Formats: sequence, structure tokens, C-alpha cells
Amino acid sequence: MKKPDAIRKFAQEIARAGGGWITPAYPRTPGHATAFCTAHLTPDYLSAIHAGRAGRMLRRFELQLPVIPQRPSPATSQAPRPPDGQQPSRPQASAELIGVIDSGCPFAHANLRRLGGGTRVLALWSQDDVPVFGANGQCPADFGYGTEVHRDSMDAWMADSVGSLVVNEDICYVRAGLHGLRRRMSHGGAVLDLVAGNRPLHARLPAGDDRPPSWERAADAASKADVVFVDLPRDSVQDSSSGGLGRWLLDGLRYICSCAGPGTQRIVINISNGTSRSTHDGSSLIETAMQDLIQEQKRRGRELHIVVAAGNARDEETHAQLDGLKVGMPVDLQVQVPPACEAPTWITVRVPAGHADHLSLGLTGPRGTDPLQKLKAGEQASLLNGSTHLAAIVFPRPLDDVSSSMALIYIGPTETGGRAPRPSHGVWTMRVQATVDCMPPVDLFISRNQTNPGALVRGRQARFISHYEGYSPDRWRRAAEQDCAPPRSPVRRSTTLNGLATSSASCGLVVVGSRFLRANGVACVSPYSAMGPSAGPYGAPSREDVDHLAPTDMYRGLPGIRVAGNRSGTVVRVNGTSFAAPQVARQLINQPLHITDTPPSPAPPPP
Repeated sequence: MKKPDAIRKFAQEIARAGGGWITPAYPRTPGHATAFCTAHLTPDYLSAIHAGRAGRMLRRFELQLPVIPQRPSPATSQAPRPPDGQQPSRPQASAELIGVIDSGCPFAHANLRRLGGGTRVLALWSQDDVPVFGANGQCPADFGYGTEVHRDSMDAWMADSVGSLVVNEDICYVRAGLHGLRRRMSHGGAVLDLVAGNRPLHARLPAGDDRPPSWERAADAASKADVVFVDLPRDSVQDSSSGGLGRWLLDGLRYICSCAGPGTQRIVINISNGTSRSTHDGSSLIETAMQDLIQEQKRRGRELHIVVAAGNARDEETHAQLDGLKVGMPVDLQVQVPPACEAPTWITVRVPAGHADHLSLGLTGPRGTDPLQKLKAGEQASLLNGSTHLAAIVFPRPLDDVSSSMALIYIGPTETGGRAPRPSHGVWTMRVQATVDCMPPVDLFISRNQTNPGALVRGRQARFISHYEGYSPDRWRRAAEQDCAPPRSPVRRSTTLNGLATSSASCGLVVVGSRFLRANGVACVSPYSAMGPSAGPYGAPSREDVDHLAPTDMYRGLPGIRVAGNRSGTVVRVNGTSFAAPQVARQLINQPLHITDTPPSPAPPPP
């Protein structure tokens, strides 16, 4: 909103017009502390929002919808209790609170239990529309969707599932309605183990060549702190492009903060999810909202640290940067669009501030068919087959007060089922042309379209094609891990950071990358770990690289580290920056790191 006190007026205006509703947690924020909110709006109201009073209160808004929703799952036998004025109060945390926003919370795991019995998970909120938790679940009145359950209910499920003096976790999770925990491991369970488990990571790592790891219980603050878990909806797991992630994250962050008690002094929240649909210069709406929440908690006398994984896109060939565009010298970029992909391919183009009127975009299908040519700012065009959009370019005019603008190139799903129209798979060509010399760099990002853990295989990753040194077709023979200096290819490993992780380090967000545990004494970065800098910096705070590196690979011959599975005693091997972030989050709980204008320098990449 333009002003923090406009949220309540905005909520009243939407209710009066019957156009939807503001998530209740935001109008209820004490002292009008925030200008950010989430809302559920009807399409008719949204299309006319700028014609009424509500539109004059808005500064920015983004649509947060999944590109490809999950297929329906069977409903549970009992629906949650609807929100009402008699809801039991949410339990409050002690001095330190760990928050995790992820998928899969094995709350009955032995690594997450208190010494006296029961779980350390204080509250669990499933954001899915499909109700879980049976009669014990309730829809949180301050958010209006999903189902939450508190520690007393989880302890009761565990007590009712005791057999032979141990908790039968299979029965416990069935009674809780968490059927997704039947799998051997879950992404959220592995993250929980690293950030809050009573068996720390070093218990599974050898201390030296001749010494086995220790199996002693952890005695740090993280192994005793209360935990609040926000379980992302199934749509977010299925949609790897993260089209709806921002809204779910912002609500999840505020839910975790609502569990802080009067004595809570420090909150550390781990986010091991990411998006490539972003401005990549620190000015995205979700990044600025997270920074605002950090400052809001600071005014209340609490430290809030939000730890974000850097991402795994370093060598996925999904980022291209065009330097030194000149008049009359268009640049063609080739994109390999895979077959049998049920999700569309999205390519976002970041246009530097003040240069939208000096750029045109074009798109041509395989074998030179179906061209869309020379679209300029303020224009859009689609390749149609009947009423089906096979491909499109949308190039909006920029706002006056933003540091950069974005254009969208869309190529539809190459697998639609039946005989529905679909675009050709193969090599598509984008043409970027400038009308002035020496433009600042133009960045292009292909949205992630892979398969998340636990999701159906429906998306396949598109990638840029380059025949220059560093990304030539025989690059696997050389296993290059760095861009050439100076770069010769428009496809770059740099500027591949997670779209949630491009703000300046002074803003309070902590970004963590991955490294090898053993690399001859050198902190060698894992080849998949995304790297900076952020795009720009044209008006927005810039980030040079990650803040910290944590081990998620043993060494080059043995990728991954061992973490807990969904059952007590099970161990699985995982790698990726998702599992580097919770290690640093644990350090923040144990030894608070105050984020200042001069953060510690991350370890340099290998030469």
C-alpha cells in the first residue's frame, strides 16, 4: 500500500464492493506497522480495481497463482473446525523461536522431541486447501485458509500411538492425516533435522580420517528451542516455477512471528525454497516485504533473521546476459524447449531502468516458423491457434518509480493431453535489439521447470543454447565451473541467485551457498551452488555474492551429506543449498550474528 494505515481502509472497500477479502492478520497488525498485505480478489473486481478508491491506495501488487496446480488428492474424513471467536489461543514461544517454511513436518521424530516427552513443534500450519488434522485441526482465523494444529494435539497423537514403549510414527501420522509423510524422506523433515534436531550435522560427519563421528546428543540452544512449521500447499510443490510462492511465504512469515511470546527475543526463520520469477535486483515485492517484517520485529524489540538458500541454478543454463547491445546489431538467443512438458516455459527479461523505450523483442519458433517480431514497450502479441495461446510476448511500459522493468516471453506446454493445440518443441529463437548504443546489460531468466521432491513429473527444464567457450557442446569434457574472464558466452553462471536472495546483505536477509566439506583445505564451492552478483545495480541495493557457505557435499567423489529421514533412525543422503541454509540458521540461534552494513565476506570461489 502507499501508506500503512491504508490496509484497513482497503479491506473495508473490498468488503463493501464484494470483491474478496484481505487476509485478516494484516489489518489487525498493531499500530499499522506494515504496508504489505495479501488478499484474495475476484477476477471481476481485480480487472476494475484501478477505477475505484481501492486502486488509489495501491502502490504495487502481484498476482500469485500457481502455473500448474497439483492434481486433486482425496479429501480427509473430517473437515477442520471453521474459524470463530472462540478459537483456542495460539501457543507462545519462549526466548528463542525457530521457524521453518517448507514441505513435510515429521513432528514425532525422535530428533524433535523434548527431554520429558512430546514434540518440540509448537504449532504446525498446513496452507493446503485440502483439510488435514481431522477434528483437531482448525482454520486459523487470522489467515482464513489452511489448517493449523498445536502442540497439545500433536502430543496426544504421539501418546495414542505408543506401542512396545516407543511411538509408532506410522500410526501417529495416519491419525494426524499427514499421509505425505509415508515416504522415506521429506524436504522439510531434512531441513528440520539440520536446523533444530538433537543430532547435529557434525554427529554424522567424520572428525578426521581415522576418527568416526560422535553420536552424542546436541546441547546447543537450537536443540531446545521451540519450532513453528509452515507446511506449503501441494500446489507450491507441484509448481516449481514458484508462481504462488510469494503470497504463501509472506503469510507463513507472519504466522511464525504471531507465535512469538512476550519473552521471545530472537526468531530465526529458514526458507529453503526459491523462485527465478523475480527482478533479481533486490526490488521484488516479496523481498521488500521480508525486509519490512524484519524492521517491524526490530521495533518490537526482537531480532528476526530470515535465512534463504542461494539456489542450485549455477550450471543449469537458465540465465543469459547481453552486454553492449548496439544499434543495427540484434542478438539472437536460442532456447531448447523440451517435449512432453505439461508446464509452460516462462522467460523473464530484466530491462535496465530508463531503457525500456530503447529495446525491442522478437520470438521465432523451430525451423523459422510463427515469428513475433519487434515488440516494443507497451505492446503485446500472441501466437494463436483458435483461442489457445501457443506463445506470447508481453512488454509492459515501466512504472516511473522502479529501478528496472520486466518483460515476459511465454511458450506454452508441449504436452496438453488429447488433441489440444500445443506449440512445437525444439529450438526457439529470441531476438533482442537495441535502438541506442552501449545499453547497460539486459538479463534473461528461464523460470525453473523441474520436479520438486514429492511432486509428479510434469515439468521439464528449458535451457539456453550457447556455442561459445565455457558452454560449448563438449563442455562436459572440461567440466567448466566458472565463466570465462572476460565472458565470451551470453549464457552465464553468474547472477543465478534465488530470486528471494538478491537484496543487499545490509537488509537483514542471510543468503547461504554450498561447498565441499573436503577440498584440500580450500572452501571450494559446489558446482551447482548459485552465485552473485544480483542484477543491476541500477537504483536497487546490490548483492555481490552469498553471505556464508556450508557443507552439503563430502568431496567431489561423494556428493551429499547424511540427514534424518521421516522415521526415527533413518538416514538419507541429500545435497543442494536447501540443506546449507539450515546449518547457518542453527548458528544464528546458537551464536547470534547481527547483520550490519559490513557483513562478513563470504569465502571466495575457487580459481
